Amino acid sequence: MKKTISVKNNKLKLEYKLFELNEVAQYGFAYVSGDVLNPVSQKILLYLIWKCNIQTPGVFDSVQVSMTELCEILGYRRKGNSNYSHRLHKVEETLLYLMSKPILVHDAEKKMKISFAWLKKVKIAYETGIVTAYFDNDLFRFFGQSLRSNFTVVKLKYLNRLNTSYSITLYSFFYSKINLGNFSQSIENIIKLVLNKESYEYKHLKSDILKPSIQSINSLTDIRVSFKEYKSGRRVIRLEFHVEKDAADDEKDLFMLYHRLKYDEFSEQPYDEEWMRGYKYSMEEQKYIPSR
Repeated sequence: MKKTISVKNNKLKLEYKLFELNEVAQYGFAYVSGDVLNPVSQKILLYLIWKCNIQTPGVFDSVQVSMTELCEILGYRRKGNSNYSHRLHKVEETLLYLMSKPILVHDAEKKMKISFAWLKKVKIAYETGIVTAYFDNDLFRFFGQSLRSNFTVVKLKYLNRLNTSYSITLYSFFYSKINLGNFSQSIENIIKLVLNKESYEYKHLKSDILKPSIQSINSLTDIRVSFKEYKSGRRVIRLEFHVEKDAADDEKDLFMLYHRLKYDEFSEQPYDEEWMRGYKYSMEEQKYIPSR
């Protein structure tokens, strides 16, 4: 895929990144693992992969991260949250779940199947609160070879605002297509992506999955998605998506506050990120907080 990276986007390369050129990005976690990972599992796994590439660029063996950090990226707050210890336990359970979750890879060339887990080992040091997660080498051998050099810049701060497996999967998928602007997908491919099924009634796919997921993506993340239906007779057979960069709703509000604009004046001034100089983003609270 052709990429155009501006000076501004070069700064983003130091932030949150998500791989694109492999089966996970193309078809989703469900397609690779045979099951739909819950939102917490997806967020933790993607964060561990991103963190690993920051700590050891191009080498995906193990990664160290604190339990507090994992809680923060999930939006679990220590202050005013009497269930924080329960949330810590939830993170621990999720790490163990990822360690035991089987993945079945079909190697057509060698005519064989290989099964392994997302994580092969997890160490939790309770005195320091440090987690060491070890990836299975086959995870990247089979569909992560391009991780060394090919990334789509996806900010996990936006992904972590999403609360369903469907919206998380679709956000990653749509972002990997952003340079295309418009692209088509068959209904079968969309069903495979979000449900890992061969078929599913389209009216339910549209009303229960696509529309609410896209609404959340458009409101909470840095992209905007729309789609058109194409039919064969009375049956919808494919969708044409349009994806473009766009600020999240709260970012637009802060932009207008910074420039002292009214809502009907928003379109009169090109959007910029100057307002961000006065804010920092809290992964824990999942919102922008004025800098002091």
